[in-house]
Amino acid sequence: MTAAETRDQHDVATINLVGGALCLDLANTVEGREGPDRREALHGPMDLVVWSRRAGILSDQEADQLARQVEADPSVAGQAMARVVELREALYRVFTTIVRQRSPAESDLDIVQRTLAEGLRHARLEPAVGDAIGRFEWRWVDGGEPSIDLIRWLAAASAVDLVRFGRLDRLRQCPGGGEEPCNWLFLDTTRGGNRRWCSMSDCGSRFKWRRQNAKRRAPRR
Repeated sequence: MTAAETRDQHDVATINLVGGALCLDLANTVEGREGPDRREALHGPMDLVVWSRRAGILSDQEADQLARQVEADPSVAGQAMARVVELREALYRVFTTIVRQRSPAESDLDIVQRTLAEGLRHARLEPAVGDAIGRFEWRWVDGGEPSIDLIRWLAAASAVDLVRFGRLDRLRQCPGGGEEPCNWLFLDTTRGGNRRWCSMSDCGSRFKWRRQNAKRRAPRR
C-alpha cells in the first residue's frame, strides 16, 4: 500500500454515507468538486476496498480477499480502479444535471448502461433471502472471488434503479456549510422535502455556526 493510499485511510473508512443510494454514495467520494479545494477520498485501489466494506458492498472476509488481490497484482487493480473512477464521474454528472433540471449527456448515460450490461453477464437471479412474497434478486458472481469490478456493477445497477424508479424530485445537492462548497448528492427523505444539507451534524451545523458568528459580529444599532 502506497503512502498516497494510506494518508486518508481513516477518512475513507469513516466517510458519511448520506446519499440514500449506492450510486450517490460513490459519487460522494469526492467533496467540493466545484470549489477550489477538491477533496478526494479514493487515492487508490486499497482505499476503494476500504470504502466498499464501509458501504456494505463487501463483507470483512471479501474485503480481505480483494485486498490480497490488489497487493498481488497492483497493475490490474489500478486499471479496474480507473474504470470505477470513470463511472463515478459519469454518475456525478448525470445526477447533478438532473438536480439542475436538465437532461444528462448521452455519453454519461452510455457509460452507466455499458457498465450495467457488463455486470449482468456476471449475475444470476436467485430467490431473495427472507422475502416471504417469493421475490428474486440479483446475485453477483465473478469466479467465486470478489472483484473491484463488482463495485462498479452494483453502482451502475443502483443508478439505473434510481433514474427509473426513484424519487428524482427529491434529489438534492448540498451547498456546504462553510466557505467551500460540499457538492454531495443525496435523496431528501424528510416528510416535508425541505432537507438542505447532506448532514445537519456536518454542513448544517457549520452553516448555523457561521450565521450565528456573523450575527455576533454585526454592529448593533
